[in-house]
Amino acid sequence: MGVEWGIQWIPQRRGLGQRRSENSLLRLGLCMAAGRTSTLSIRAVGAALGLVAKGGIDSLTMRAVARSLGVTHRAVAKQTGGLPGLLALCAAEIYRQLDGFVADSPSCAPRRPGAFRAMGGAFIRFARVHPRWTRLLTVPAVTASDHPELVRARRLFYDRMVLAVEDGQRRGVLRDGPVAPIATFAWTAVQGFTLLEPTVEEVTGGTEHERAEAFLDGVFLGIRALGDPGWWPDSVDPPA
Repeated sequence: MGVEWGIQWIPQRRGLGQRRSENSLLRLGLCMAAGRTSTLSIRAVGAALGLVAKGGIDSLTMRAVARSLGVTHRAVAKQTGGLPGLLALCAAEIYRQLDGFVADSPSCAPRRPGAFRAMGGAFIRFARVHPRWTRLLTVPAVTASDHPELVRARRLFYDRMVLAVEDGQRRGVLRDGPVAPIATFAWTAVQGFTLLEPTVEEVTGGTEHERAEAFLDGVFLGIRALGDPGWWPDSVDPPA
């Protein structure tokens, strides 16, 4: 479905996340109107995400993006900083859409008990809807990028987790102590799971729900190993 600034969004699965993706890309257009980026850059991100959704990361080239927009690849490169810049902008938009998806999940709401664990589940659901977008977040040009837009977007999910940990400590669910190790461990672990889930499925079997719940149980066991019991799910017995 096209949106106001000519951006095309192509869902990788029907249903979950479609309205959020459309709204997020529209917000990008509003950012452009505020002078933060160019019209062509906005359209290039939309076209690039569409290419990745349809054909994977290997289908994303500057010429393919330019061809879909009816402009030269040099014009796209000038506005995005070349392929590395375009990849960074695409990754930033994926993180923003993830943040919007989490924000729309009632179980992840601020100060809601269990929100920390629920955020891990929301990330997994988002990645299952957008597996090719999630893969883009791991390419070397993205992981090594310090593009300002990407740096800001990377922190969105992490910062939500930090707030959930702090809330748990205020409510006495978590012991007092440094927040960063807990949030960093969980943030890193959940991203790793979304990338390796196909391998996990081959090894352990089970349904998608069972694999996700077993992983989230493991995350909290890992938090215990860091010296903090975390939120103990019902399937894990806290220490006596």
